[in-house]
Amino acid sequence: MRELTDTQQISHNSSDDAQSTTYREFLGFLIGEELYGINICDIEEIRVWQTPTLIPNSADFVMGVINLRGMIVPIFDLRIRFHRIRPDYQPTTVIIVLKGTNSQGDTKHVGVVVDGVADVITCMAHEITPLQRVTSLSRFIEGITRQKNGLATILSTRPLMDLTEESEEGFCDQ
Repeated sequence: MRELTDTQQISHNSSDDAQSTTYREFLGFLIGEELYGINICDIEEIRVWQTPTLIPNSADFVMGVINLRGMIVPIFDLRIRFHRIRPDYQPTTVIIVLKGTNSQGDTKHVGVVVDGVADVITCMAHEITPLQRVTSLSRFIEGITRQKNGLATILSTRPLMDLTEESEEGFCDQ
């Protein structure tokens, strides 16, 4: 195995330092009393709750679709998907419209229903602790970060983009 030259070693260490001091920003939102975050760069917009058009025979967490400036966007209720509860729709209930790529590399828009938005979560990349796979929902979680009022669960956008396929398969947690 070849050894790194001094220049290569310094360059390698510099990239490690840059990654550990990189700040990341997430939109904080609430599901019940729990704080979650999603990468701000993946958010298209935040909308007040509007009743979507229902889709027959869809999974319980699929609320339907909305027309967003000519684009049909599926709406998923994360409160139902993550916690299996029948939530109320309050004035603070919002739809966060996300834009991202699914596992097949297709660009998609989805809307996720949450109880309300919170402050922006800012942390350094190394302050996000990966979560071991403990449930089938672990694939949605990028990691956990400490905040002044407790922990925040940071969600990964890509698995949320795959909820469309999941709902078509009639997916249910084991």
